[in-house]
Amino acid sequence: MQIDELRGELTTLADEIEPFGPDAPSLHRRDRRRRALTSALVAGVVAVVAASTFAIAHNRADGRVHVSGAPSKEVSSAELNHVDIIVFPADPVVQDLLDASPLVTRYARVPRANRGAPGLFQILTPVVRCGLEHADGFAVQGSAPGPITADSLEPRLAGKATIVDVSVALGYDFEVFMTVGAPGAQVASVRAALTSDPAVKTARFISRADAFAIFSKDFADQPALVNGTKPSDLPESFRVILAPDRRVSDIVERYQRRAGVDTVITPGLAVLFHPGGLRGGGTGASACTNPKP
Repeated sequence: MQIDELRGELTTLADEIEPFGPDAPSLHRRDRRRRALTSALVAGVVAVVAASTFAIAHNRADGRVHVSGAPSKEVSSAELNHVDIIVFPADPVVQDLLDASPLVTRYARVPRANRGAPGLFQILTPVVRCGLEHADGFAVQGSAPGPITADSLEPRLAGKATIVDVSVALGYDFEVFMTVGAPGAQVASVRAALTSDPAVKTARFISRADAFAIFSKDFADQPALVNGTKPSDLPESFRVILAPDRRVSDIVERYQRRAGVDTVITPGLAVLFHPGGLRGGGTGASACTNPKP
């Protein structure tokens, strides 16, 4: 009911009140009626305003009005440990949905840029690189107990954004590389340490066969290199996701010092946020004009 209609109904109700005499009981009755009418009018106005606010909060087709109770989950790129999905474009509607989703822990804005060739590892597909040439995007880190996936978020963003799953390449906090040919006892020792570490949420073992499959995909455009490499040439490793609110820098050093560990690296998030500072970044051919399958 609109305010004018409500005012009309209350006026009609007031006109139907029977006349009263000048006696004290009549005066009291008149005062009670006046208070009741005033309270009803105020309640009606509050209800209409509340309904209008609710409608504004849920209907932002024109993009000009925004009422939202969800706190922003946007952070700087330095605060992301890993990235599960990339969403673009980074417009206000998408941002509100990310803020409201319980599947999202945090996200950072990915600047629009021509990333050219993907650099040392092909961690960004042509779809992502092309999309990020035309618009800013969001790099999204999922919440516990499991990583967010494109499929799990798709119903919320269907028709509003493109969602690309990058968890295979970027969905871990760091990777512990063993030395090539490390003894089984050393590999088992690192596995046991990761399994018992309260700071570690999951640790996925990457065998030499797994490493070769990843290597073959990353360097598919260099068949001579792939053909000249054997699984035994590659190290075993562990891809680690930390428990919530654990800092990568606090954990990496303890594993770097363990026997049999060659190095510990974090995923190449810089290729997302600082494309111009990487080899092949910002200078190669557009992924939109000459995409690779």
